[in-house]
Amino acid sequence: MATRQWPTRAHLPKWREDVGEAHPKGPELRIGPLIALGDVLALVLASGLVLATDQGPAVTPGSVALVLAGWFIVLANLSASGAYRSRLHLSVLDEMPSILGRVFAAAALTELGARVVLGEGDVIVMFSLAAVLILVGRITSYATVHAVRQQGIAHHRTLVVGAGKVGTEIASHLVEARQYGLEPVAFFDPCPLAVEGRDDTGIDVITNGSVADAIRSTGVDVVIVAFMSIHEGSLVSVIRECGRMRTEIMCVPRLFELMHDEGFQMDRVGSIPLLRLRRSAHRSQAWGAKRLFDIVAAAIALVVLSPVLALAALGVLFFLGRPILFRQMRLGKDNIPFEILKFRTLPAAPGHETDADWRNADRQPNRFGRFLRNTSIDELPQLVNILRGDMSLVGPRPERPLFAHKFSGDFPGYVDRHRVPAGLTGLAQVEGLRGDTSIHRRAAFDNAYVESWTLWNDCKIILRTVSSVLRGRGE
Repeated sequence: MATRQWPTRAHLPKWREDVGEAHPKGPELRIGPLIALGDVLALVLASGLVLATDQGPAVTPGSVALVLAGWFIVLANLSASGAYRSRLHLSVLDEMPSILGRVFAAAALTELGARVVLGEGDVIVMFSLAAVLILVGRITSYATVHAVRQQGIAHHRTLVVGAGKVGTEIASHLVEARQYGLEPVAFFDPCPLAVEGRDDTGIDVITNGSVADAIRSTGVDVVIVAFMSIHEGSLVSVIRECGRMRTEIMCVPRLFELMHDEGFQMDRVGSIPLLRLRRSAHRSQAWGAKRLFDIVAAAIALVVLSPVLALAALGVLFFLGRPILFRQMRLGKDNIPFEILKFRTLPAAPGHETDADWRNADRQPNRFGRFLRNTSIDELPQLVNILRGDMSLVGPRPERPLFAHKFSGDFPGYVDRHRVPAGLTGLAQVEGLRGDTSIHRRAAFDNAYVESWTLWNDCKIILRTVSSVLRGRGE
């Protein structure tokens, strides 16, 4: 059999620039810790004043524990409302109803707990004073942030993607209103339309290259995506390209004239609401837990399933002969090639056959090979790939370099699935998209998995995979 030369990363077609390695490391827009610190100080001060004037419950271990629990409820309630998220628009008056409602809800729960556990309450005065002090703390914190931003001490270089009417209005407002802390340094728009007032901003328009190139050349920390004269599918790719870099990303929603700026992820500049996109899950700190989960689960699975692996290997040796393992080059995260492992289910390939052969009617699995495929036992050697770090338990299924290159050119968004490691199973597979199925739909499900990743979603996909295998739908 002829020896195959697997391509290295340098030999692969570079249809996607890796923008995750070289990027500006700008500061993130985090005012949350300052606000949270002010709230904690307000709660401590309110408790101290009430206890010092004997306006609250008697100081006992039980009452102290209840007050601390009340503090936790207040802070957790405010955090759940998005009170400690990064924001451009800061207004105590806008937030006052939410703050008062959440503080007094925590006060009611604490009062109820005090009466049930201690037989007495008297915490309403403490929480009422805390609410007032929290508002005073917010006024002080917001005034400090506005002053720091106005003086240019805390400002963030900003790229406005889209040099049309909306993008120009946003840039003009940021230039005039420095309390937002954003300094627009450039527009990016490959086909900018003539817009009145854009030249008055004094901001250059970048028309060449990609968004990643513009981010690098301008050294921005923030990207605001407005509207451009390009297809929406291309705009999604633009946003995903930004998401691969350490920049804060905000988007002007469609039909924004009919929207308001309330909500956990909403903000605004002037009268224009902005949707702040969460940082890509694979760029978050929680992503490290996925790798730890992969290692532990794969190691346990290899031990528990070792009898199955041994019997499968003996079966392949007896029914199909050597080699026992099928090895093939696939693409993983950031298009990095790796050698995938499977139990062999087909007769040995002739020397002239290549990876370009999509299917071969002359080479079909025998009864044992079909059994391995139908039960997905043939995929179990990929647990070794997972331990090596080539793959993950859950992720987009890896494709051969030749077909990955072809699909990337034929199906918009296909290449975006390579933002994360390839998986032993994935959302597309549990949705029934296995084998010779729609590439477009598979890529859509893979990207949906990447955008909405959580560790619980991984657990759900694993459970659905196990259920599918037990029902005989492994192939």
